[in-house]
Amino acid sequence: EEFVSASELLGYCNSAIDEAEAEIHGIYADYFLSSATMDIVSGTTSYTLPVDIYASKIRSVLYLNNDDIYPIKKYKNSNLDKFYQLEVDRLATDDNYRYILMNRDYTGVTLDLVPTPRISLTNGMKLYYLRNANRMIDDTSVCDIPEFVDFVMQYMKARCYEKEGHE
Repeated sequence: EEFVSASELLGYCNSAIDEAEAEIHGIYADYFLSSATMDIVSGTTSYTLPVDIYASKIRSVLYLNNDDIYPIKKYKNSNLDKFYQLEVDRLATDDNYRYILMNRDYTGVTLDLVPTPRISLTNGMKLYYLRNANRMIDDTSVCDIPEFVDFVMQYMKARCYEKEGHE
């Protein structure tokens, strides 16, 4: 059928994966649980999140320095001067890190460590996060939600029927 192009079908497929992915995240949050290690760099506050992270969904961040392991908790401060306090805390000299997510227009969402690190550590952080489902790029792409393949196919058929004028 030339009425629906291959690129349109691919778009329908990825739209279906988007819908299935949202449902999966709502039903079982850890279905797409993944992890990544990140270097800590002295003097560097902002760290880029993994490219496959789903909507900045971080489950946990750990500090890893040999036997010194602890959770890096989310920075929370509910007082009226929380942003002033955040900047003061960046200058602290302790190594009990916390993180805050910042949405920068030029780099997207970053994980900022507070206080600013004074040491460098290879693989000093381990990030547990929810990743995106694989998107289809071509005929060799792998669908990593096999339980939803029938849904994806039905979704694609429905979009084709709609394009033909059926409702």
